[in-house]
Amino acid sequence: METTGSKLTNLPDTDLVTLAIEQNQAAYIVLYTRYNAGVKSHISRYVAQKEDIEDICLESFQKAFSQIGSYNPEYKFSTWLYRIARNTAFDHLNKHDREKNYMPTTSINEDTAELKEIPATMPAENMTIKALWNANGYTITFDTTGGSQIDPITQAYGTEITKPSDPTKDGYVFIGWDREIPATMPANNMTITAQWSINQYTITFDTVGGTAVAPITQDYATAVTAPADPTKTGYTFAGWDVEVPATMPAENVTITAQWTINQYTITFVDTGDVAYEAITKNFGEAVGTVADPIKTGYTFTGWDTEIPATIEAAKPLKISDIVDILQIGSCNICKYSVIT
Repeated sequence: METTGSKLTNLPDTDLVTLAIEQNQAAYIVLYTRYNAGVKSHISRYVAQKEDIEDICLESFQKAFSQIGSYNPEYKFSTWLYRIARNTAFDHLNKHDREKNYMPTTSINEDTAELKEIPATMPAENMTIKALWNANGYTITFDTTGGSQIDPITQAYGTEITKPSDPTKDGYVFIGWDREIPATMPANNMTITAQWSINQYTITFDTVGGTAVAPITQDYATAVTAPADPTKTGYTFAGWDVEVPATMPAENVTITAQWTINQYTITFVDTGDVAYEAITKNFGEAVGTVADPIKTGYTFTGWDTEIPATIEAAKPLKISDIVDILQIGSCNICKYSVIT
């Protein structure tokens, strides 16, 4: 038997196996080259991901070559090899929790013990030959249309399907799939699409004592129109603690007004012999005691406007004294009586 060179490629499987058992590396290469594509095609009936198919194919050949001495030449080498590939694919699915107990992973010897070749010539006995089948693998793919990922389910035809957990999606409520997930794997690949209902959320405005700003309630991701600025006596609006979003977020939000306290001034004019300094303080701050003014030839009778106990939010208060020395009268700020 030729054991080297290109003539190995013409040898039948049984001869190549014999050489492989004798550790002929060239025989291993020829067997791998001869069945590599077929093994991948067979694995693809159970596994959808291309990267996984490559890994399972390599693992299948490693298993087959490591136990090639157990191969029974009464049966086709390809059937024996494909059975190893199928079992390896099932092991992979079990390991990844995509397939549990849906197909018996029978041993190689149990399966191959039933395999029979159709004889080339009629034997001297009646015989019954039973067809053996491998269930095809199919895949259910889940399109969540932007929601959380749901792994595809790949398993053999007719096996029981465990429904996945519902997906989630920011701003939406999951309302189901566009079609029912089948109880068992159908004889075809299928894609199931998630259906969603959009949520509404509310932006609430806390003006901290300012004028009320109506809350905004609308659908997630729709454009938000910022409200007019609120007002508050004695304060200037300095903005919101967070920016009003351009679109509705996927949650309820409370936004709080920020305020800068105002300062106001009381100015005293025409106060007689002594000039009074203006009083400038924050809104609501105590004014304090203001001494009565003195004016030669007059008796102070009061202010024309009562001095507030605290600074009020108003136009700057100008307290003035307009006095006609020839008559007793009141002025804007001071009241004097003429001394005669």
